[in-house]
Amino acid sequence: MKKTNYCRNFSLVLALAMVFTASCDVNNSSKLSFGDRSDVVPYLNPIDGADNVTVRVKRNNDVSYFDINLSQIESRAGIANGKYYGWCANWNAPIDMDRDYEGITLYSSRDDKNWKKMNYFLNNREHYSMTIEGAGYKEMQSVVWALIDFNEFDVERDGILEDVNKEAYHAMLSDVRENADTFEQTDTTIRAVLADMSIHKTDGKSTQTVIVEVTN
Repeated sequence: MKKTNYCRNFSLVLALAMVFTASCDVNNSSKLSFGDRSDVVPYLNPIDGADNVTVRVKRNNDVSYFDINLSQIESRAGIANGKYYGWCANWNAPIDMDRDYEGITLYSSRDDKNWKKMNYFLNNREHYSMTIEGAGYKEMQSVVWALIDFNEFDVERDGILEDVNKEAYHAMLSDVRENADTFEQTDTTIRAVLADMSIHKTDGKSTQTVIVEVTN
């Protein structure tokens, strides 16, 4: 039986001077896909050799929100085919579990200042889980949404996930906002890679974009 996941959050698109612009209406005719606007954002570029990727998503609900399997990546892309941890990037945008989404382009966030907080957070998730009581996948998914500033996510108001530990959420978010400016990406750190799924339809709507954790 087909399982469709809905992340009740923002529609991921690129704006002229920002990485994203928020839109809760996934059927908004003015909404452009991630790839349509990537050319106007410095450093956030399609990955060479990763422009015809097959993406398959499963729920993890433990270490991460998703397990994401990537295949059909060419060797020159520098990303191995296989399973990765991943996160929901779109509000009110569906995605089917265990369906092959083909022809996907991957975009790297490395060296993009707009993604510094996100990359700092992804590199500190394991530390948070060991040092902050209640820091689980729901709290981390909520932080992911909050770090994309222009979606105006409010954990108190929006109630996207049930039983989120608010103290753990705020502790992680505070650390990111206080310390992310010092973070430097290297060849051994985790970076957010975005899989633009919007070329496909799921339940008649644009499929959500997902964030994939990739090392290098």
